[in-house]
Amino acid sequence: MDAWRNGKQFISLLERKQDILKKDITFTERKITLIEEEIKKHQQEQQYVNQQIKLLTPSGLLERIDIYKGIRHQGSLLIHLQMIIHKVTQLEDEKYKHQHALVTYRSAIQLLDKRHYKLTRYLEKKQRDYFLRCDNNSENEIQEVVVYDRKKL
Repeated sequence: MDAWRNGKQFISLLERKQDILKKDITFTERKITLIEEEIKKHQQEQQYVNQQIKLLTPSGLLERIDIYKGIRHQGSLLIHLQMIIHKVTQLEDEKYKHQHALVTYRSAIQLLDKRHYKLTRYLEKKQRDYFLRCDNNSENEIQEVVVYDRKKL
């Protein structure tokens, strides 16, 4: 009986671990979707900056002051573009780390599922055997009482 109680406690521990891992999985998936949305936002901003840089490219005859002003503005846009690209690479690295953690969580939950399945099946089998032995013992006791009482008479 003690083994069953300990087994049930261990099963409940496995179930709690599974619940914690499921919460971690949903949290990580939510984090990945937020990162993907932020990456898309930065990529749109990158496209907009590229478009602005192309619009500042001088075509035709312009005054020297306008050309230098355009070059300075292009330089500031290129710096902004470089910062956006750096942010996107950071976000992609973070996304990769979260995806790796997600894979780890899923493999851990599969392992817990296997342990849970094997342990519950083992305990069910042992419990059935115990009940079968109890039934057999009670039948044997009944037969002994009947046979012993007949011999007394």
